[in-house]
Amino acid sequence: MVDPDAVLFDAAGLISGVPNSVLVGGAGGGGGVLAAIFPDQTATVIFNSGFADVDDMKFDHTGRLVFSDDFPQVLVSNGSTPTVLFSTPSRPGSIAIDDDNRIFVALADGTIRIYNADGSLADGAFATGLAGLDTYLAFGPGPGGFGKALYVLSGSNLLSFNMRGKATIIGSGFSVGPSSGTGFVFGPDNALYVSEYNENRILRISRGHVQ
Repeated sequence: MVDPDAVLFDAAGLISGVPNSVLVGGAGGGGGVLAAIFPDQTATVIFNSGFADVDDMKFDHTGRLVFSDDFPQVLVSNGSTPTVLFSTPSRPGSIAIDDDNRIFVALADGTIRIYNADGSLADGAFATGLAGLDTYLAFGPGPGGFGKALYVLSGSNLLSFNMRGKATIIGSGFSVGPSSGTGFVFGPDNALYVSEYNENRILRISRGHVQ
């Protein structure tokens, strides 16, 4: 695949058709590609039309696939051909989904917008002044000392946001980039994992400590 960016585990096989497959979003042929890697390590293209290079993707709490692309837009799929849920005023990058299935999107203009599950805009400026496409979002898992706050890596700073949009810097000195090139995810051990492309390393953050 050309320029693979987004990776997501498809435990139920909802999109891939095969449980425990891995979905990979990228570019190809002038557009976007969403492929599946099956447990036997064979791979196939699932979707390759109607969208541009895939930037990030998540499953919401109904099992629906939600992903952002370069057009700029956010699309959804329940296993059939993806459809556009909403368009954004600038390119969307990282996305995160809260317990109410609201979609938080980090945009190239340095804002975080919130959209309802039906695609309607809930908040056009939840946060502003962030690092554009060098901004990454993830909701805390609850256990592990993180709670369920929204965690945001914005440039070199790690912040937590409450649901009123109040930010607290909880870490600094991170190396991010290139755009869509940083992994930012909570693992099954409830620790936060951050990839640093320029430093050739993976950080594990557990209860406020970096390892």
